[in-house]
Order: sequence, then structure tokens, then C-alpha cells
Amino acid sequence: KMREILIALGFGVEIISEELKIAVPSWRFDVTSMVDISEEIARVIGFDNIKATVPKGELMSAEQTLVTKLAEDLRNIMVANGLDEVINYSFIHPSAFDKLNLAKTDLKRTAIEITNPITDEFKILRTTLLASILQTVNYNIARRNEDLAIFEIGNIYLPEQLPLVKLPQERPVLAGAMTGKRFASHWQESKADFDFYDAKGLVTDLMHKFAVRDYQLVPSSLASLHPGKSADIIVAGQCVGSFGQVHPVVEENYSLNKPVYIFELDLTVLFATYENSASYCALPKYPYISRDLAVLVPEEILMADLEQLILAAGGKYLQDLKLFDVYQGKQVAAGFKSMAFTLTFQATDRTLTDKEVEEFTKQILESLQEKFNLKLRS
Repeated sequence: KMREILIALGFGVEIISEELKIAVPSWRFDVTSMVDISEEIARVIGFDNIKATVPKGELMSAEQTLVTKLAEDLRNIMVANGLDEVINYSFIHPSAFDKLNLAKTDLKRTAIEITNPITDEFKILRTTLLASILQTVNYNIARRNEDLAIFEIGNIYLPEQLPLVKLPQERPVLAGAMTGKRFASHWQESKADFDFYDAKGLVTDLMHKFAVRDYQLVPSSLASLHPGKSADIIVAGQCVGSFGQVHPVVEENYSLNKPVYIFELDLTVLFATYENSASYCALPKYPYISRDLAVLVPEEILMADLEQLILAAGGKYLQDLKLFDVYQGKQVAAGFKSMAFTLTFQATDRTLTDKEVEEFTKQILESLQEKFNLKLRS
């Protein structure tokens, strides 16, 4: 039928395998596409003779990938902790590695050079976010904005070798910095500055929110951080990040006039350990019993080592362990510190007796004395 109509209108029509090959007459300048051919047929048949149909189309659901969703959750956590998000270029200058006090053999110095940099200041792809973060802190302090709490989520670019033979590895990283007053100036608020424990609290909050249960904090060896005021985060035997006070050399390189506390975490590992399910347990029916324990500890012994030993020696009824006091002074010998803990014991099936708790406490003291030669503070 369509062939007959088109031939009557002066079109050349040839049938090839159930398809029409159509030649447009030279005088029909208005026919330029398949839509025009359809219109020619429709106007002859009559629009009223063409059955009306509803257009068909598939609706696609727009879902976020797990990584995108977790990154958004991470942003919400950081903002809830009082930090502001910053966005920096993915390019840095090679001198940033020297400013960060990195060793000449540090793998972070293996960076990809840009063949057409936008300026001489951005010659390479970044292998760490700390350079950008500290540059942002420097920029703000130079303009008298000295109370800062910022973070950035971005990719770092790690090549397997140079020159490139294949695309580099892009790893999502979280980094940030805190300096100045913890709260805005107000007569009801404390005027205390940010310190190491603000950075530690932020990191431990992230571990909790992402359900990372088995992690350790150990002294950091990162050259950009102050020795003794920094820590590495170890998950499953792998270092996933570091935090602490900026090294004095780095502070001088970035013209920072006060202590700055920074952190950087590899989100690839953090997201991989994320558990998208929560487990719950019934509230305890039986009361707990707490005991305070103060021991004399050599300065070189770490809290993490003590905590691990106490939890192991305390047995299954030791539900909580908290350090509530650290003292060094006239009543404590030089080279030692007094550390006081609160131990909380509780059973789910009965009320523990004082005798049982005393036995558990005795086991803990014996373990501390056997491994570290610690003594109960009198």
C-alpha cells in the first residue's frame, strides 16, 4: 500500500528484502528525511485512519554506585563533625614533596608529569592530598583566617612505572586539617585550640561509622608528621592512613604560625571493609560491676599494648575498659607515669559476685606484671 501511494506521488520505489528504497523526485525539496516520507503516506491514507498508540519507553532507575554513596556518607560525617569541604586541583608542583619533608626514595615522589600544564605551578599529578590541604591552610592563614577545619575527598594518581605504559591507579583519598580555635569566639564556648585528640577523635569516629572494628593506632613514621604526636591507622596489618601534628620542618616550609593537625586516609581499604548491615543485642538484664585500677608504667610503653593485654586477661566478662587519668609528678618516679583505668565487668546470664570480679582483676594485674613488670600504684 505504501509503495502504491509513493509511486502515485512521483517517488521512485524499489523493494529490497521487505524494505523500501525510495528515490525523492527532483521537485520535492521539502522531503529530506524519513519523517517526511511518513507524512506523505499519512496524508494520503488520512490521519483519522491511523490508530492512536501510546509511545513506549523504558524508565531507567538512577542508582548511585556503592563508592559514590559511601563518599556522600563520608562527606556528611565530616560536615557533622564541623569540617568544611574544599576542592583543590589534582595537580601540584614537584617542590611539594620537599616541602612535605618526604625522603628522596619515597614512592610518593613517583608522579606523572603533565605534558601541557595549565601553569608552571601545576606540573605533576598529585600522589598525596596533603600538599593541596596544607597549601589551602597557608592561603587562609596569610589572609588572617586562622581558625580552620577542612577536608577534601579526591583521587591520587599512582603510576606503576614511568614513563607510563598503562593508565595509573586512581585511589580515592580523604585528607584534612585542623588549626586554631576549636569553636568560634563566644562567651559560652571554650577558647581552647585544636589538638592531637581532635584528629584522633575524628579518625576513630570514622572507623566506628564505617564498622571497621579491628584496627590499631601505632606511632607514625610519616616524615610529614611530628614524631611522638602522630599515629598510623592499621587495618588487617595494612597501613590505611595517618594523622597527627604537622612536623616543625613542614610547618616552616608552609609558613604556618601555629600547630596544624592533619590526617590522610586511603578510602579504598575503608570502603572495602564497610559492612552494610548492623547487628543488635538485647539490653543487659543484670547489673555491672566496675573497678578502678592505677598502675605505674614506664614512659615508653604504649597505651595500645596495655589495652590489648588487659582485654585479653580480663576474660569474656570484661565489657569495657577506659583510661580516665594519666599523671606524672612528684609522687611518681622519673621515667614513669601513673595510668588509671576503669574496668567494667558484666555477665548476660547472672549477676557477678565481688569475689569473681576480684579474681578477674587479679588476673589482669598478674598479666601486667609478668609482661611489663608493672606494679599497682599505692
